[in-house]
Amino acid sequence: MSFATYVFKPKHHLALTMKVIDFFTEHACGWTECGAYTWLKLSPSVRDQVGKDFPAASRLTSDVIPEGYVKMTVEVDMDTRASDSPFSEVCFERVDVTSEILANDMLVLLDQAGFFHRNVADGCGPDYNLEDAELHEIINYLSAPGTRSLAFDEDEVIITSVEGDEDGKLSMKVERKNLIEYALTT
Repeated sequence: MSFATYVFKPKHHLALTMKVIDFFTEHACGWTECGAYTWLKLSPSVRDQVGKDFPAASRLTSDVIPEGYVKMTVEVDMDTRASDSPFSEVCFERVDVTSEILANDMLVLLDQAGFFHRNVADGCGPDYNLEDAELHEIINYLSAPGTRSLAFDEDEVIITSVEGDEDGKLSMKVERKNLIEYALTT
């Protein structure tokens, strides 16, 4: 059963991007326990970039999407759930990000983009944890500057314009569009 769809243009190689997304979904959101997984649809250049040795090669499908973009569909297999854990795209518990996780699971890419600085009070350093982070937010921080990411939510789409500064820190402008209204009035 499909629960969510995201479309984005990764800033980094897809293998690195998916390493971050997989860590977030598996360790922070507990997707393994609730039977959730992702399917990826890649534009030709991204498909060529990853090759057959890509760790998520079994999750790839073909589709026509804009050049450089990835379409990620989240599905939950209700028959293979390991527990009654609910599916969520949000991390509700404090998951501290150690220096080992920053390096090994490539969450350093989020740090370089300013993710861990988003909730910092004046005079305090970044808080390296994933509590209250959402998957769409993670995807936005992994997106290339000057692009848009899409998150579909029933009859709405959340469009995020991703912009970057000279230090590599990203800023976001978010808007919601009603797809029914758009389809019937355009």
